[in-house]
Amino acid sequence: MTLKITADKLAEFITARTPGHRDSIVRQLRPQKRNFAPYYQAFKPAARDFLEGGAVDVAILAAAMAYVRTRKGTRWHEIDNGVTIEALKALKELAPQFQRSGFTFHRPQNGHKAVLAYPEIQVNVTPHMIVHGERKGAPLVGALRFYLAKGARYQIGQVGARLVAVMQHQWQLKHPTEGRIPDASLCMVAESMQRRITTAPADISADLATIEKGAQAVVARWHLLFGREAA
Repeated sequence: MTLKITADKLAEFITARTPGHRDSIVRQLRPQKRNFAPYYQAFKPAARDFLEGGAVDVAILAAAMAYVRTRKGTRWHEIDNGVTIEALKALKELAPQFQRSGFTFHRPQNGHKAVLAYPEIQVNVTPHMIVHGERKGAPLVGALRFYLAKGARYQIGQVGARLVAVMQHQWQLKHPTEGRIPDASLCMVAESMQRRITTAPADISADLATIEKGAQAVVARWHLLFGREAA
């Protein structure tokens, strides 16, 4: 059996402060029947439109917030409305940083999926946006993920965000990038709660070792928790 985990969850596992928190992440890898939609679905289309337009047209974000406020009904709507509006406000506050970067942001192609494979586990590092830039005439490419989790316990901090950025860069180093050169400085994570953008470092070797060790620890913990079920 091959386990599947997102880059965000692997970073959360690596940076978790307690064994109980790490175990809860591993338990989430078991197949589950969902009877509710994931949160933040109304955030992503607006965020992508906003960044593709250069992070200047705040009317896009205002329209998304107005739409979200019209949704009523269940407790799920109440929670999703609150966290989505908070994430949209955070993106608006981060806009000047995106503008100053000089980068352009583009939607990934439909069906685009980025996965890093380790023994017995696959890590989904699919970006929310592709990032283009240029240095001395050379076309560069990177990737952006939003980290939207709300609540202190689920924050991955700058270390975790950097690890997610490194995972995106590592995937681009291993796959065709349409003539553009993968560049660590264009691989980034925008953390909603902290209003912070974290990029991958120029030297990713130490972080790659941490990521691989973390992936192996997830697998080991899975086998310890579930024993014969994991075989």
